[in-house]
Amino acid sequence: MAIVGLSSVLLSAIGALIFGFFGVSSAERTSKLKTLLIVASLGAIAGGVMQYVSAKESERALYERLDRLNDMVTGGDAYPRVDVLFEDPPVVMLHHDDLTENPLYDVVARVWDLRDADRAGAQLLKAQQSGVRISTLELVQGIGTTTLVGTLPPHGSVILPMKLEPTSEKLDLAAQIGSRVGFFSQRLIFRRVGGRWCRATRIVRGGNNSERILLEKVDPDFPQGEWPAH
Repeated sequence: MAIVGLSSVLLSAIGALIFGFFGVSSAERTSKLKTLLIVASLGAIAGGVMQYVSAKESERALYERLDRLNDMVTGGDAYPRVDVLFEDPPVVMLHHDDLTENPLYDVVARVWDLRDADRAGAQLLKAQQSGVRISTLELVQGIGTTTLVGTLPPHGSVILPMKLEPTSEKLDLAAQIGSRVGFFSQRLIFRRVGGRWCRATRIVRGGNNSERILLEKVDPDFPQGEWPAH
């Protein structure tokens, strides 16, 4: 608006100089001509600045629209989150983070109990020590549950078909979740303290070379020393 006002002032000045150019002496005419050239130069500069600002505003608006479109297609900054509802039996849930209004598309969630992973590792070690051939792929595939979720809408949740072993004091889970917007991993630990479950969780986006922590939350009553450092 300031640039538009400046341009209007310059145009008014140029008009006044043109109308006052005639009927004056040669010396005055020369002085007015110099002033007219200066004002015209300022007008050209102001016009160039206006065009530059207008182009930048159009470019910024275009990038904002492209960003919104990309978020709508991929999910933007949305991320999934695994949690457990301690019913009888416990229910494993997958939630939308609820921080954005963008759905998560093409979601595939794999969740496993770290106790199962420890048992599989011990089984593999025992087989190697005894010279027995065992399929590592079959062992890995037998750990946890993989679910094709599809689209997870904002504020949405789904129940994952995973059966947890009965536990009275602690539960350690891990998850890997893929979607159109990227890859996520989560560590989720529960400890029973004073008759209630306390949780600690960390959600990371990306792989080993580009990891970014999206969420790390530890309940106040969670036992110290039980939560592993990143």
